[in-house]
Amino acid sequence: MVQPISDRAIILQIKPYRETSAIVSTLTEHNGLLRGVLKGNRGGRSGKRNVQALQGISLSNISFSGRSDLKTFSRVETIKQYRISVSLLTHSLLLAELCHKLLAPGQEEGMMFDLLHTSLNSLTSDAIDPDEVAINFIIRLLENQGYDLLSEGIPEITLSDHAEFSQTGMTHKEVLVSLEKVLMHYFPRRSINTFSYITR
Repeated sequence: MVQPISDRAIILQIKPYRETSAIVSTLTEHNGLLRGVLKGNRGGRSGKRNVQALQGISLSNISFSGRSDLKTFSRVETIKQYRISVSLLTHSLLLAELCHKLLAPGQEEGMMFDLLHTSLNSLTSDAIDPDEVAINFIIRLLENQGYDLLSEGIPEITLSDHAEFSQTGMTHKEVLVSLEKVLMHYFPRRSINTFSYITR
């Protein structure tokens, strides 16, 4: 019998599946983007321990098995619930959607896992500028995937040694609109729906 693999994961998306189960999308620390079925999480005795882990974006310990792209999750235990205020929730959903739609499944994404965890932690503070968090995240994501922003005609955006952006003559919203266009260019078939709630 194959032993389940254990890892830390950030829960990105949860969709109901059949009567009591869910399909869960996660970004793991060592196994990259994973999707799997978590059985019995929406009712019955077998799933009660998993209910709390599926309340929004959270850092969890998971165990999974299976050779197909759709794994089977046997354990999801919350380590940390990112307590993000309603006013910043859309930005956290944007980061999760970017990972869910743009990262390739099964490839190790340790840097992106750390970046997402740090960015979500930042959004738990109401004193943070959420647009700045999103901009830094998108720039780092694109760089991690091997894309060059300067080649796309956005010379106003540069990175310092601390991976923070600097800008000349652009508001944060204008920078986000520019980055959305870059993402649409690089990933033409993967629209990021959450952008419309932030940039419009």
